[in-house]
Amino acid sequence: MNSTDIAEILSIELSLHKGGNFIFILNGTKIRFWISLYNGIEKLFVDEKLVSKKWSFRKNSEHPFTLNNTHYKVRIYTLHRAKYHFKTFLMKGDEVIIEQEVKEKTDEKGLIKKYPEYFLGAIIGALYGSNMISLEVTLLSTFLGLYLFLYWTTSRIEPVRPAIQ
Repeated sequence: MNSTDIAEILSIELSLHKGGNFIFILNGTKIRFWISLYNGIEKLFVDEKLVSKKWSFRKNSEHPFTLNNTHYKVRIYTLHRAKYHFKTFLMKGDEVIIEQEVKEKTDEKGLIKKYPEYFLGAIIGALYGSNMISLEVTLLSTFLGLYLFLYWTTSRIEPVRPAIQ
């Protein structure tokens, strides 16, 4: 990095129900990049003022902005949306000022241990399909499973490594 800009990552929050918040401080100015994991909406805020908004499911998306007559951009690169694996870059032109990679943290091996909610859903669906359980029990277990999945997913997100500055 040859830039004289001072940048740091203030926080990263990523969950299915709240979306992703990537908050940077650039030369004393708060830059907040928000993404929805549901519908692909991306928003960039500079000091909480919306400066860019897109609807994108692309793997690579950029949001340009100007700060003190200097052109910057925030780029997000989606490595795997279902596993919450993203790289974000704060850039001045094409020069990366700071980057951060986040992904789902799980040390479990094997699909059943890693993603038990999918297999539980398949079992419940098979039981309902074979008329072994009622629709009410199926719906109750579905809503309970969704709540637990959203709660559990939030706790499995972490930065991959310290930010590169």
